[in-house]
Amino acid sequence: MPSNITAFDKPYDHGNTIVLNWNGAPAASGYYIARKRAGEASFNPLTIAANSTFYDNTAQNGISYIYAIAAYSDNPLCASKYDTSVAVAASDNLAPVKMFAP
Repeated sequence: MPSNITAFDKPYDHGNTIVLNWNGAPAASGYYIARKRAGEASFNPLTIAANSTFYDNTAQNGISYIYAIAAYSDNPLCASKYDTSVAVAASDNLAPVKMFAP
């Protein structure tokens, strides 16, 4: 099962990208990633990732998300469930633009 999942809003992107990282599961062929908005009851499938880093470029500025990751494998005994999740908020974290008077 994936472990030590971390998520953060990618800096300087107007709150449009969340970066997920995790420790891979032994014998995993890939990972299912699901997402829900904070307050929603169930996760929605988002994508399949081949490695232990994923960039969610569909995040919307100002929305809080919860992600869940499950490993899959060609060996059914090595698969995991969506039982590990992490929460993160997308935010417009650009540095303030300096304005100069004419």
